[in-house]
Amino acid sequence: MSPGSFAERGVIIPFQAPGLLATRARADSNRSGIAAILPNFSGTGTQFVLPWPDIATTFSLNQADHALHRAIAQDYAITPEQVEAAVRRVAEMGAAGPAARQEVLRMRQLEQDREIQLQAILLVYLAQMNAAPSLDRTHIERALNQLRRRYPHREHDGIVDRVRVLAQELMPIGLPECQELRLAGRVRAMLGDIAHMRSHLARRAWNMPELVDLVMRFDRSGNDTLRVACQSLNVIDRWLLNITRNMQTWPSSLIPLRQEIRRLTWLLDGWEQAIACYAVCVAEWFTPGRDRQLARLMTLAPVIPASEVKTIPLQEGPSAFGLAERLLEARRAALSLLNGDER
Repeated sequence: MSPGSFAERGVIIPFQAPGLLATRARADSNRSGIAAILPNFSGTGTQFVLPWPDIATTFSLNQADHALHRAIAQDYAITPEQVEAAVRRVAEMGAAGPAARQEVLRMRQLEQDREIQLQAILLVYLAQMNAAPSLDRTHIERALNQLRRRYPHREHDGIVDRVRVLAQELMPIGLPECQELRLAGRVRAMLGDIAHMRSHLARRAWNMPELVDLVMRFDRSGNDTLRVACQSLNVIDRWLLNITRNMQTWPSSLIPLRQEIRRLTWLLDGWEQAIACYAVCVAEWFTPGRDRQLARLMTLAPVIPASEVKTIPLQEGPSAFGLAERLLEARRAALSLLNGDER
């Protein structure tokens, strides 16, 4: 049965314990605590809901799972952003092991560098679109130098502050790609992985009747995900094409952009685990472990709420390639300024 909303479906919690595979968390019926939803309790295929504290007494948790369980409760983490923050904090504390700690620190550095580059591109893009006529070369150079030196508390004028906020909002989405413009965020990248996974699974299963249910489930779920995501990305890319007007009507113009970004974050919740599981499944395709991974994959198939799968016709979106070409020009100019090129 399809949940009525993302909040009802809950957010996936990346526990390591096999019995907690695909466990989700959501607000309980009283909105005062957290409920855990287990989609395949004891391998019976039956969904089971229990109070969050009971996880620790019902299942055998290792150190990382115990730390994550506590962090979710302490933060009342029931959205993808809140859970991601809790997972990172647990990793930084070292509770998930030294490798996980090193990885989260490495990712934080990469994200900081990426956000600075994204801010620089958006600044130059704004100037090229005549959205901020006061941003002459000297102004842009000064702003880019501030970004490069990472002075987050240095005073900027309003337009630079807005660009910083916009870059932070766009970080998970990124920009449409073309040629050497490789700034797609994890959302755009994951949509490509979902499309590849659907077609790859269908090709492998064409002569394996036992995989029909799995293929149908992922085909339906993947199709719904890609269709809804395409609608949201159209809204986001239109926002960037109309950046002049949106900067003038700030901050009210930021509200619909944030809504679509949050929608995409909820939409893709759980897909990362499914894609990782399928990668293992492919690696073990000709081994006895394949069937076990396929069973895990069936449990991980995300269910898209009926309220999100609307029957309205998909509006024609802006040319992602055309938008990417403009952003690519901005990136080249930004890098030129950052590198001190006076041409």
